[in-house]
Amino acid sequence: MKIKELLKIQSKIDSVSIDNSATGLKILELCQCNGMKSTELAEILGFTGPQAIYNWSEGKSKPTLDNLFKISNVFGTDVNDIIQVSYKNQNRNIV
Repeated sequence: MKIKELLKIQSKIDSVSIDNSATGLKILELCQCNGMKSTELAEILGFTGPQAIYNWSEGKSKPTLDNLFKISNVFGTDVNDIIQVSYKNQNRNIV
């Protein structure tokens, strides 16, 4: 692959990132829609308290991939529906 092609691909993938706060808020929304408290979700995930979930909703951290899969199983949804993505530019045609 030529350098120009590699740079084009790199610029596309560099423009996409996981929005920590929006992903955390989506998890809280799933809790609310399913009548579950964040403390209950924390317990299901094996946490000693809800701090991790609060950190997710405030954008301070994001769930691990393992926890995303657990959350998707708890709520019967796809991981892709939980992860919220932000784009640095409006070009959303990712290879």
